[in-house]
Amino acid sequence: MGLVWAVNILVDWFFVGAVVFKKGFIMIDQVIQNVKTFQQEVDSVIIDIIKENEDLVIQMNVDNLFAGIKNNGERIVPPYAASTVKRKKRKGQPFNRVTTRDQGDHHESIFIKYKEDEFELDASDFKKQYLVRKYGSDLYGLTEANIETLKGIIEEKLLLELRKRILL
Repeated sequence: MGLVWAVNILVDWFFVGAVVFKKGFIMIDQVIQNVKTFQQEVDSVIIDIIKENEDLVIQMNVDNLFAGIKNNGERIVPPYAASTVKRKKRKGQPFNRVTTRDQGDHHESIFIKYKEDEFELDASDFKKQYLVRKYGSDLYGLTEANIETLKGIIEEKLLLELRKRILL
């Protein structure tokens, strides 16, 4: 009886071990499939993260403009004309740099245009055409420092999303 009992235990142990191993193998296959799916959808996930942080991204561009900086990090030039400097002084607004802001309509009109795997900042205010003609098209967008900040946000949220999708 002892030998039969030992054989039964070994058979049971082997069977249970094989099932556990097989389940582990299935889990690994599922994780690999989830990783492949995530890789295919990563651009879409990043765009979703940008959409969740849209106000922050727009504010970064507005802050750059108010600081007198284009998306390439260069100062907005040419400087204000003497008449604009006088008007800015009367209004109590900054005049030591080009802010592209007078009443705020232009800054409030900045928005994000989304594409399948990218986005760009733009403005809908009628003054945009005049500002671009005078100061260049690189008024809209993020500086390298802004991009680094945004990368940190994206990485953090991307890792959370990856964990959520990959770990069963």
